[in-house]
Amino acid sequence: MKTFKTISVNVAVLSLLKDAALPVSDLEDSVHRVFGGLYEEDELIGVVGVELHPPAGLLRSLAVAQCHRGLGYGSVLVRHAEQLAINAGITELFLMTTTAAALFERCGYRCLPRAAAPESIRKSQQFAGLCPGTAEFMMKHL
Repeated sequence: MKTFKTISVNVAVLSLLKDAALPVSDLEDSVHRVFGGLYEEDELIGVVGVELHPPAGLLRSLAVAQCHRGLGYGSVLVRHAEQLAINAGITELFLMTTTAAALFERCGYRCLPRAAAPESIRKSQQFAGLCPGTAEFMMKHL
């Protein structure tokens, strides 16, 4: 049985993100983020985060363990991230991706020019430099 829990950044989260080649260097700064973990028994098999810049949010750090990919858990994690965002008062959720645009399109996100990003998102480390300029910039109204 799979369960979803709100979690803090820990060794297991960092390991999963690093295995997926996602940035972790900014996770110790003072920006408010919420993370959720998808568990099978006691094993963390997926993680997703939302960086809070009310009323906007930045969906980030979506990763599924290699042996669990291709089973639909990415979509499950996106839905959980959206609920975390809604619970935090976020009304627009943005993201940047170099590899998963099709997944996010299936989840209702649409591509935007980077110039359309709200100021709070443009100031995030993800937007300002951690994610390459070639990443797709996407958003969804919640």
